[in-house]
Amino acid sequence: MKLKSFALPRYTFWAVIKQFVKVSAQGIENIPKEDPFILVSNHASYLDPLVLGFSCEHRHISFMAKAELFKIPLLNWFIRHYGAFPIKRGLVDQFAIQEFKNQIFVKRKPVLVFPEGTRTITGDLQPAKKGIGYLISMVKIPVIPAYISGTFECLPKGKWIIKPGKVIVIFGSEIDLKDLLMLEMNRNTYLKISNRIMDEIKKLKIFLNSKTSNF
Repeated sequence: MKLKSFALPRYTFWAVIKQFVKVSAQGIENIPKEDPFILVSNHASYLDPLVLGFSCEHRHISFMAKAELFKIPLLNWFIRHYGAFPIKRGLVDQFAIQEFKNQIFVKRKPVLVFPEGTRTITGDLQPAKKGIGYLISMVKIPVIPAYISGTFECLPKGKWIIKPGKVIVIFGSEIDLKDLLMLEMNRNTYLKISNRIMDEIKKLKIFLNSKTSNF
């Protein structure tokens, strides 16, 4: 079977990652099989998009990545083929917003967005930024939450060498945002959407921790 253009770098890099990181996923049945959706997750490591993407198995997930990464020649080639597109942080990046909508409405792909906006430096969850609320208000498609555990221990912010470890991903059911999407869209509403999303990610963390503590 001939691999698509994005598949070769994805599978090559994943083959390397799997030598260090053992990944297990739960809740795969919550991932839509065909239609585009937004995947939202906590963000603890550069490994997160890779692990989440492969945990979705049958879906090719696109994701936003900070623009600075695209200035590194080899990394630029790889992450573009993996499905990343750049976003300039700290401002309203109209190009990134247009590409976000293009991935969803034209290419019909799911898009991964990290509500926290950046990687945690402590391993703990961070407050959600209102930007995710703004993006969701524009497209109004299903939002699937995920919580990823273990990537912080394997490759935390500031480190470049992967430490062997175990990673667990849990996908939740679609987040109900209907009531919020009926409100007037402003900064307050965007933040309410973002906070509800973060609350659902927290619930997945609590659920996963309760399961692992019983073993």
